[in-house]
Amino acid sequence: MVDKTRAKRGRGVSPVTADAGNTRVTPDVCNFSHEVSADLLAIARRLCPPRPVVCDIGSRDALDGLCLCKSLDATECHIFEPNPSAIELCQANIARYGKGCKVFFNPVALTDNPGPVSFFAVNAGKSDNKDIGFSSLFPVNPAYASKRRGAIVQDRITVTGTTLDLYFRNRQNQPDLLWIDVEGAEKLVLNGAQETLRHVALIHIEVSFRPMQTGKPLFWEIDSFLRESNFRLVKFIGVSRAMAFLMARRLLPNLPWRLDAAYCRGTTSALVR
Repeated sequence: MVDKTRAKRGRGVSPVTADAGNTRVTPDVCNFSHEVSADLLAIARRLCPPRPVVCDIGSRDALDGLCLCKSLDATECHIFEPNPSAIELCQANIARYGKGCKVFFNPVALTDNPGPVSFFAVNAGKSDNKDIGFSSLFPVNPAYASKRRGAIVQDRITVTGTTLDLYFRNRQNQPDLLWIDVEGAEKLVLNGAQETLRHVALIHIEVSFRPMQTGKPLFWEIDSFLRESNFRLVKFIGVSRAMAFLMARRLLPNLPWRLDAAYCRGTTSALVR
């Protein structure tokens, strides 16, 4: 399950490319904080082609994308983050940790149509919960931002949006792995990637069983969309097969707010080990 407590700072840069290397690297070179689980890496090594093209969508700090790039010896890593409070942080981490990775950093929001879009950025100065990871194309659900979690104040700003299909339209290399953590905009990202999805082997996506943002699609809507796009649920990361079965079928009285899910292309049976 995603832990959104990593240190954050900074704002604004343009695309940057780190030095590319030809030496195969291993997960232990990720000597920085990240949220990429051993489960996900094992699945990716099994299902993705050698040296895959990876995308880190809704990155916040670029660290998950960099970890995937290093651990999987990715050919390319495309990182997307529109939040002005996170862009400089991404650039700094790419400069610090990106050696050996061919990184394309994009300070834009991925959505279903290109153009300016409203974005609800966490105002850390006014919020009790200062986690900028809750910034989103959707406003936070007041029921989620409870007194226990700390009040979250968001500023409505305008950022540049594009689609994954438009971004990859004229690129030679197409993505094999999508890492999606967009706080409610999952369906928008997927709707804007219907051509691109034909090339994707594996999707890691945060799904919710209760709406953390106002208007956020829940797990069952995301699952239905991905099934129609010829993807199948492999597993909920960090959750047992039995518990995942119960959650997916709404058989528990108290479902979690969110989990990370892995989906693969094809007819692999759902909830495999």
